[in-house]
Amino acid sequence: MPLLKYTLDLEEPLLAAGRVSDPNSNTSLDFIPGSLLRGLLIHRYCAQAGQSDITHDALARALFFDGTVRYLHAHPADPDGARTLPTPRTLLKAKYATPGNDGQWTLHNSAHAAFSAPSDQQLEREEKPFITLGDDGTSATLYAPRRTLSVHMQRDRRMGRATAENGAVFQYQALAEGQRFIGLIVVDDSAAAAHQVAKLKALTADPVAWLGGSRSAGYGRVELSLADTATPEAPHGDEDDKEDEDELTLTLLSDTLLVDPEGHPLAWADLARLPAALGAALSEAAGESVTLSESEIAWARSSVGRALLGGYNSTWRLPLPPAPALAAGSVLVLRKRLPAPLRAAIQARGLGLRRVEGYGRCAFNLPLAATLRAGSKDVAAPTRAAQPIAGEAERLARRMAQRQLDQAIEAAITRFLRTGTSHNPPRRSQLDWLAVQAQQVLNTAEEQMDQAAQALRERLQELRQAAKQQFERSQINGQSLAQWLDDHLAQPGQVWATLGLAGDQRLGVAGIAPDKAAVELRTTLRLIAAAAGHWRKQEEGR
Repeated sequence: MPLLKYTLDLEEPLLAAGRVSDPNSNTSLDFIPGSLLRGLLIHRYCAQAGQSDITHDALARALFFDGTVRYLHAHPADPDGARTLPTPRTLLKAKYATPGNDGQWTLHNSAHAAFSAPSDQQLEREEKPFITLGDDGTSATLYAPRRTLSVHMQRDRRMGRATAENGAVFQYQALAEGQRFIGLIVVDDSAAAAHQVAKLKALTADPVAWLGGSRSAGYGRVELSLADTATPEAPHGDEDDKEDEDELTLTLLSDTLLVDPEGHPLAWADLARLPAALGAALSEAAGESVTLSESEIAWARSSVGRALLGGYNSTWRLPLPPAPALAAGSVLVLRKRLPAPLRAAIQARGLGLRRVEGYGRCAFNLPLAATLRAGSKDVAAPTRAAQPIAGEAERLARRMAQRQLDQAIEAAITRFLRTGTSHNPPRRSQLDWLAVQAQQVLNTAEEQMDQAAQALRERLQELRQAAKQQFERSQINGQSLAQWLDDHLAQPGQVWATLGLAGDQRLGVAGIAPDKAAVELRTTLRLIAAAAGHWRKQEEGR
């Protein structure tokens, strides 16, 4: 069965609204639905064919309509270039859990036969939507795509501005630019498969594409590429080879719309019909009868989420009617035997309705242990060869990069003061003194700033006993304020880790990164002055 991998590099924010949301806002999905790529390729196919109605074209029907080709959703890419999967809903973490010194925390898999809830912890579902699994099932990495929030005002089309009748304020929460998403295209084995794959590659030859909503308002530009791949959709567990397994774990890898044997959609309020509807979907995908009773589902170890799917039909220019579905990441533990070939056929075909758009994907027996150690990473960024620049363009790019860094520093300092913890701050007089001293060093000439900063460090060490005790007694993020100040003045470079900017690869213009070393001392002094002023205001408010 041919498998193609398509990559979408977001050059602008992207709005992919596939679920029903607030009418005064448009919130993008965490992934890019396969229907967006399918719609793009239909548009390109019509343009190449020179006609708008391609429903009678045999090749077009195979590519877009009859389910021979299925366009799986594009999920965030991990740093190694792999496609992530929806996080199973049975993965639980301790409430208010924080990462340990290794940056990881423990997840408990409630679907596992050996699961036992800790007696001293309250568990809640892991909220990060995507995951990659280690080979042995005891480790995982979690991902959450970045978003951007923009507020817009409706304009009157004729007047070109907001009016009393047309001036509503609304907001967009879109997927942020600078992220990479990876999806798959599954092509059924047939005599025409090679021709279908060749046509798909021809349709994706132009890498520039626009997807999603509000494309004329600065949203939706992506760079598209397509390549063959042998990597399966989901990792393969060793237990999946066993024919005599009396228990199977079915994980939904995308939202799934099921219908019962009579063809009625499965509503949320009628999950009693889920066994019959799931059995009908399994039978259709497997090509033979598969029955499933309520007793064959281990409900206590299963977790089913709900989703209300919407969407937009560009041909009708109308929103799609909302449809209830089982949410991606839902896990069902089945007390049933299914031969491995049957399971493979079900995974290849998918379950339920709208499979051509990427819905109904599933996997049996994902490699998940009873407990896992998990960490988190950022979604992979597009990798492009930087075009060399020189002269005035290089000088301008360096100025832009430094200004970009300065904005990031301001935001990071604000975030540090808002989220950091402090206890027993020094008295107002000491805070005033510290702020004035830091500002005086900031006002010195660049060539003398190092010497002035070391002089400030010495003055802090030589404070009178009463004042010194105030700094030693004060705590900032669990560390003595006196030690914190001494460490940062002695090694200004550690300010990037303090502000969370140490590994930020998004800073830079045209391949030119900002010079952090040139401003690390100035940034340290800005942080000290801002912290002193912040604590002084807190003291005044008491």
